[in-house]
Amino acid sequence: MSTFRQNIISNIVTALQEITQLKSVTAEEVIITDLDTIPMPCAFVVSGAESRIETGTIGQESWDWSINVEIWAKGDLEILLGVIHKKMYEDPLRGGFAQNTVRMGSDIFTIETDKQLNGMIINFKISYRHPWGNP
Repeated sequence: MSTFRQNIISNIVTALQEITQLKSVTAEEVIITDLDTIPMPCAFVVSGAESRIETGTIGQESWDWSINVEIWAKGDLEILLGVIHKKMYEDPLRGGFAQNTVRMGSDIFTIETDKQLNGMIINFKISYRHPWGNP
């Protein structure tokens, strides 16, 4: 992972850790068996697809990068969606490493109806650039 991408992920994890409702925030993909042991509600910041932006600044490479924030909780997720949305927009430049942050959508799903284990993926598009050939 490039320095810019690492710094962006770190910024997102730090921002989400400031949300008092979240008991655990990590920058890794969720493994379903972990859900039995991780304090909830919890969040996982997962890197998604990246695509090149062809128009940009001379001497810079520009990118749109999909970041998924995966939330797991027992109960309603709507309040967390609002809190996370607001928190991510407090610093759309991700500590100066991004050009913008935009929430692209979300999807809520239920895994275990008897335990009321619900999941949500919130997708963000992070636009960033770095010096040509030096990510």
